[in-house]
Amino acid sequence: MSVVGETRTLTLPVPARAAAGIQPRVLGRFALIAAICAIPVVLYLPFLTEPLFRDEGLYATVAQMMLDGKIPYRDAFDNKPPMIFGWYATSFMMFGEHVWAPRLLASLLLSGATFLMYLEGKLLFSHRAGLAAALALACSFGLATLEMSANTEAFMIPPLVGALYCFSMGQKTSLPGWYAAAGFLSGIAIATKHISLFVFVLYVALLAWPLVRAGGWRELRTVAFRDSGGALIGGCLVAFVAVVAPFAATGTLPELFEATVVYTVMYVGDGAMSDKIGMLLDSPTYVTVAFGPLLPLGLLGILQITKSGATGHRPLVLGWLAANWLGIIAAGRFYDHYYTTLLAPMALLAPLGVIFIRNHWSHPIIRLGMPAAIGLLAAATFSQNADVYLRETPEARHIAKYADDDRAAWENEGPAFGHWLNKNTEPGETIYNLGFQSELYFYADRKSPTRFIMDRPFWTNHSYIDEALEDLQANPPAYIIDSAVYEGWTTESLYTPDIEAWLAANYRYMGKVYYAGVYERNGR
Repeated sequence: MSVVGETRTLTLPVPARAAAGIQPRVLGRFALIAAICAIPVVLYLPFLTEPLFRDEGLYATVAQMMLDGKIPYRDAFDNKPPMIFGWYATSFMMFGEHVWAPRLLASLLLSGATFLMYLEGKLLFSHRAGLAAALALACSFGLATLEMSANTEAFMIPPLVGALYCFSMGQKTSLPGWYAAAGFLSGIAIATKHISLFVFVLYVALLAWPLVRAGGWRELRTVAFRDSGGALIGGCLVAFVAVVAPFAATGTLPELFEATVVYTVMYVGDGAMSDKIGMLLDSPTYVTVAFGPLLPLGLLGILQITKSGATGHRPLVLGWLAANWLGIIAAGRFYDHYYTTLLAPMALLAPLGVIFIRNHWSHPIIRLGMPAAIGLLAAATFSQNADVYLRETPEARHIAKYADDDRAAWENEGPAFGHWLNKNTEPGETIYNLGFQSELYFYADRKSPTRFIMDRPFWTNHSYIDEALEDLQANPPAYIIDSAVYEGWTTESLYTPDIEAWLAANYRYMGKVYYAGVYERNGR
């Protein structure tokens, strides 16, 4: 018998265990990802108050001048793109003008890069691969001997990884917005360090080549390329315009172009080709020791991804590695911190290296040799970096990090030297460092009478010497700090008959103060 108008509600039974287990599992995943992303900050903590390295000192000095209304390139010469000074200035505005401010900002940005690496690994491969790639990248920031600290690479890697993720999303969804975001972040990376340009060219090539191969160059005028390639290039142009707009507004575009393009080309071409080839040939040995287990896992990842049918992302992943490596080669210099550019590509490949080992575990070479090789490299790298981390003071860690550089001891004396200069000068007076220790301006909070706040540009372009001399003669600094004489590079510095005569007529030599000869202007 039925009841008219009766309403019945059907309720599906939910297993008690399943209902209770969903939230903890999700929270556990979030907690794990958050813990991995916190690793870069933790690894940076012992180095936050470390004395400024020379490159850091230059960026800090220019950023300090920017906050006082000065303009890079016109008032402070360097060939680095403008965003590195912007990152430093941002850190000072956020945390104050402290040596730890840019390093704290760098560690936070690298934490963001770690999360983006997780998203990229998850998108291309799997959730577990994403976690492994993020963990590999986060831990790689503890390779203190690579000397990254708050150098340009620390600020370049986050937008570089972000651009890769956005480009990958664009490839997956075909939405122009993702390509525009990839282009914008690529532009920020390029404006932080020139070599990111090679990665951007890779993205354009990956979009253009299939169309060109299928139908020729005319296909680049089709909607297929205009939507993706146009958005990519357009996003990069937006970043470019945003970065150069302040220079256009102040009429300093010529100085920007001269320093970042003209001088950079001269700098890259400077030096003996035989020396560059020798440093390039030494790279594998250095990378093997410095990267530790990340290197064999990355190389095995290359083997895994190159297997036929292994993945559809082979051109992007391998191209990204090659473009970053090409950037190092193109720079013509092989400083330790340059190699940190390869950390992100190798971290992305590391999970594939683990898969390769698992898939070939039955092979005697893999089963017997690979664990031993990875273990030995891990032990060597851990020992090498532990020697830096376990030093008792920031100054001791600085010496250990730059063990082959005698000027590390100078940089430890920088804060005290800067304090001495500050106490012995008035706020409106200027100082001049004849050498590479431009961090003195930051510590002393004093300006230079010339835009050449270090003598390295004189090595490449000797015409800059005359400009610097004119500035010094027009506005004699209270003190000239001659660190170049103790570097052994006096033939490339300002030691000309004119400067020697000018010094003798206008300055008295006080003697060696800390690591430099100091001249005081007569009459003070």
